[in-house]
Amino acid sequence: MPFRSRLAVRGVQLALACGSLACDPDSAAEMNSSSPVAGTYEFRLCRVRCGARDEPNSLAIGRLVLSDTAIDTTAHIRSDSARAYLNLQDIWESDDGPANGCFLWDERRSSPPSYGVSRAGALVHWSAKGDSLFFRLYRSPDAAHTVSVLRTSSGFQGEGVSSGAGAAEVDWPSDVVLGRWIAGPDFSICSEAADTALAEFRDFMRNRHPLPKRLQK
Repeated sequence: MPFRSRLAVRGVQLALACGSLACDPDSAAEMNSSSPVAGTYEFRLCRVRCGARDEPNSLAIGRLVLSDTAIDTTAHIRSDSARAYLNLQDIWESDDGPANGCFLWDERRSSPPSYGVSRAGALVHWSAKGDSLFFRLYRSPDAAHTVSVLRTSSGFQGEGVSSGAGAAEVDWPSDVVLGRWIAGPDFSICSEAADTALAEFRDFMRNRHPLPKRLQK
């Protein structure tokens, strides 16, 4: 079943404790269904609830950028071979459409029970249906982390689900996903996320076997 349908039936009406991120009326931008989705968000992934930044249930804290247009990846890809490898891992493109957003973790726990922190950053494709937003934080041939959130007065909130097959199969609980709108789209974050993803990919490939010369630049 497509991840959008699968998560939609799970529902995202979570009873979330807001914590310091999403409930500050002085800093949170007021939004409604007619407000633009595009923007830069303070972004959090938590277990059970999002409280203080240093609480053990805080899995990752970073930034998310959602754009109304596709992001140009040509500056970061120097060969068709690299693009093919990166597309296979869903780092640049996705089955759902071209990259039109990105995320970059500034802090993340080491090896928590969530595929949502498997990458330090990446480009993503997001889509909307009514007040619901959908995107992936991770995908490999046998695993994924998919997000379904509802827009709120300050940004969005919902859940992230880790899933896998074979050796990657997991039975982890859903993550709490929280975002607070802070500004318009900051594409410098996406450039940093793209460079971070590419560096992680190269390290991963070097650890598995020597990287082909065509992928080293």
